[in-house]
Amino acid sequence: MKKIVIRVLATVAVVVLAGAGYHFIRTISTGQPEIATVKVRRGDVVVRAFTRGELRAVRSIMLTAPNLFGTVQVTRLAPLGSLARRGDLVVEFDDAELQSRLEEKQLQLEQTEEQIKKAEADLAVRSNQDQVELLQARYTVRRAELEVRRNELLADIDRKKNNLNLSEAKQRLQKLKSDIQSRRQQARAQLAVLRATKHKSELELEREQRRLEQVRLLAPMRGLVAIRQARTHFFFASTQMPDIRVGDELRPGMPVADILDLSEFEVVARVGELDRANLKEGQNVI
Repeated sequence: MKKIVIRVLATVAVVVLAGAGYHFIRTISTGQPEIATVKVRRGDVVVRAFTRGELRAVRSIMLTAPNLFGTVQVTRLAPLGSLARRGDLVVEFDDAELQSRLEEKQLQLEQTEEQIKKAEADLAVRSNQDQVELLQARYTVRRAELEVRRNELLADIDRKKNNLNLSEAKQRLQKLKSDIQSRRQQARAQLAVLRATKHKSELELEREQRRLEQVRLLAPMRGLVAIRQARTHFFFASTQMPDIRVGDELRPGMPVADILDLSEFEVVARVGELDRANLKEGQNVI
């Protein structure tokens, strides 16, 4: 019986010692850091760089709102993303006020032309009348000269009368010539003013016609239509502005749309400083 107890106690002691030893070994092994290992092999090191960029056309043409003396209202607009051929209508603005000014300039030009015709006709009629009056005055002087030649046969009072008539006739002739010259200069000056007014009206009419051509913005080349945002004077960078739509009023010179050439594109991206050393000019990218 005593031997059995001794054997049991010995077995329990061995088990306890084995457990304590296992716990001690496990504690030591978990306290040390694990070192990662990998099998070494020869080959090329592939370095990949990832970034985000903006895809845009290499060639593009911007269409802007024309200067029509104030804001302009959009009446027609090509759909966003549509394909436009050269000469297709992209944007059209309201031209009612411009048409009114054009008709007014045309009416002013026609009135000035009528005034010029009337002034030229009056000048021609007045020139004919002046020639008749000048001829009559010269005839009067000639007749007075003939009367003076007869003074030797006349009494003294008649001779004085003839001399006085001749002097008055010459004075009237001289005054008539001066008046005719003054009237002609005045008429020609008025005619020059009317012609200058006509030239000014023609320039204004031509300018209004050119503005009328700017009301319709046509595609200068074949490409994709990109509508701009309706930016105002005050906006924040984080604010999402809506695209320009029919009915919007735009300021002169404000960008309306872009025509993008689809034959060639480019990507513009920002590359971090750590990736710059791994990139070089002319390298292929995906």
